[in-house]
Amino acid sequence: MRRSRRWKWVAALLLVVALGLAGGGVWWLSDKPLSPEERVFVGRWSQPITVAKPNDGRAVYQFNSDRTFRFRAVGSDGQPVPGELAGRWAAADGVLVITYEAQPWLGPADRFRRFVRGQSGLRSERLTVVTADAIGLRLVGAGGNTLTLTPAPGE
Repeated sequence: MRRSRRWKWVAALLLVVALGLAGGGVWWLSDKPLSPEERVFVGRWSQPITVAKPNDGRAVYQFNSDRTFRFRAVGSDGQPVPGELAGRWAAADGVLVITYEAQPWLGPADRFRRFVRGQSGLRSERLTVVTADAIGLRLVGAGGNTLTLTPAPGE
């Protein structure tokens, strides 16, 4: 009985150490300075989208210097459209990778069930960078879809 309890404590301690190392690794990676290639992305970018009728809204992409990312749609009246996404981003070797939670509206119970099933709920998009400068970003997705972004007007 005593040996079993000792193994549980050892396993718990190893788990805590592993989680601490993983968390420290994530912190260290996120604390690295932006590369010159990444600095171009920092800021708010937008493109026209269709909410109810063609080009009656815009998609706003916010790339922050801490590599966090936020996407939201805004209607022609300036009001946000439900369905904001948030995540992380990185750029290297002509590729922009955006990682975000696929269903951020799920409650804690649903997220826990997804975790137990081994489903992370994270989604990654890899976009090839065609052009990236102060005038705009032109990106191509896996399916060949082109995304053309210009600096977002102030809100």
